[in-house]
Amino acid sequence: MVTCHACSGTGKIYYNADGDRIAEDEYDQLPKDQREFDICAECDGLGEVEYDYEPDWDSMPGGHDYY
Repeated sequence: MVTCHACSGTGKIYYNADGDRIAEDEYDQLPKDQREFDICAECDGLGEVEYDYEPDWDSMPGGHDYY
């Protein structure tokens, strides 16, 4: 598992009252009536995603058998 790049591992996407995306520390400083967040769709709120790297063997010289 690796840290989700979309939410930086928080599991939430934070917004201000204008709908602009903000960092978690900025969110914490806002008055409660101006805070909004969504659960991160990339990691489903877990803050981590499965690392799923598979090389593109067909694009490599010699293909899969060479490496």
